[in-house]
Amino acid sequence: MDAVILAAGRGRRLRPLTDELPKALLPVDGRPLLEQLIMNLSKAGIESFTLVVGFLGDLVVSFLKEEGLAGKLEIDFVYQREQLGSAHALRQVKLRGGDYLVSACDCLYPVGYLKKFLEFHFTGGQDITLALKKLSPEEMSESSTVLLEKDKVTKIIEKPSREEFLSPIACAPLYIFPPGSEGFIQGVKKSKRGEYEITSVIQNMLDSGYGARGLQVKEWAHLSDTRDLLRLNFPYLKRLLE
Repeated sequence: MDAVILAAGRGRRLRPLTDELPKALLPVDGRPLLEQLIMNLSKAGIESFTLVVGFLGDLVVSFLKEEGLAGKLEIDFVYQREQLGSAHALRQVKLRGGDYLVSACDCLYPVGYLKKFLEFHFTGGQDITLALKKLSPEEMSESSTVLLEKDKVTKIIEKPSREEFLSPIACAPLYIFPPGSEGFIQGVKKSKRGEYEITSVIQNMLDSGYGARGLQVKEWAHLSDTRDLLRLNFPYLKRLLE
């Protein structure tokens, strides 16, 4: 299976660090986030990668080539010249056909979970597979909320207001899409935040009859702001920050 990694964002909540370095190259437990994500996906069975880069993207390309990952693994690069959202980033990718995985660059998942995630997709019978996580109300407003009917995802809202909360379950930025998704990616409209969003693509596909199920993840690392950076690199600070 091919994977698309979205690594074009500015990472404003990590400034001033991201004024000089792309978010994807910041460390988690002392190693670049992007390097760990690619290696974990490779160990889980992903065969080729397309990285969507943008802000300071040349540094991402240079790092992966200098470290040898771009030689050991099949990695292509495309540029998102304007950061207009996650679905807009996907529009820059020429998909090869077949199901494909999409991941943001700022989350890490254990190899064991990634293997289960891929197996769940191939054996579950659904068109779309989502990584689900349980969040607090405070965290939900910066993520998403999904509605589950039995084991099927029937609705998803990005960055919901409290009035829009569907459940305490959110969708992590890790997805598997079928080949028919390309038309939905190209046709999606801007959200109320003025971006082309993957969650809007998913909702449009659900409304058109595609089926989606999710596999809950209990352990993951998310690098969204400077507090996360401190927690993930200096474990003795975790208790103090929380």
